[in-house]
Amino acid sequence: MSTPFLIIDGYNLLHAAGMSARRYAPGEMQKRRNRLLNFLKTRLESNARKRTTVVFDAFDAPVGAPRESTCDGMQILYAPPGGDADSVIERLIQQHSAPRQIRVVSSDHRLQKAARLRRSGFVDSDVFFDELESRGPVDDSLRSPHERDSDPKYSGRVPEKETQAWMAAFGSELPREDSTDESERWDEYVSGLPENLEDLLEDEDER
Repeated sequence: MSTPFLIIDGYNLLHAAGMSARRYAPGEMQKRRNRLLNFLKTRLESNARKRTTVVFDAFDAPVGAPRESTCDGMQILYAPPGGDADSVIERLIQQHSAPRQIRVVSSDHRLQKAARLRRSGFVDSDVFFDELESRGPVDDSLRSPHERDSDPKYSGRVPEKETQAWMAAFGSELPREDSTDESERWDEYVSGLPENLEDLLEDEDER
């Protein structure tokens, strides 16, 4: 399945992601836009970012910045003064050469209707955000400390399936005392592996 062209309603996703606020101090809106773009950068693969367009309203657009720019491969658009993101996104959908490959990210029914008319896909912003959030960063180095702690690959704990595989291979069982920490029980078991291996080799020689 080919990577879709993502057209994202910027402020709509910003709100769904819980990154918006009722009032903004000077420069605060730009910080929140950057936070959203950074989130997308860490959750979308490189080839997906190159097929992603994020559209923001003209409201509080960066002073002196161009209406069109790129950020980590993503195309960033601002509506013209007095305009809105919805009108820009509708035009993008209407003019796209491969509308069936589009996926519009917005909870706005107006935009979902525009996508449906061209047989484009669409998804509510909160659903899209949850998809990316559950997926985690595409680069392990970008994982937060919380994500690392909850992932067995980083926590130092051996997954239960791997533990059972070792037990089956060497015909031994881990100690089950409740007072012993799981990691300590694993260390105790691993320290006995050389002896287990020698027993296996002796068995093989006797055969």
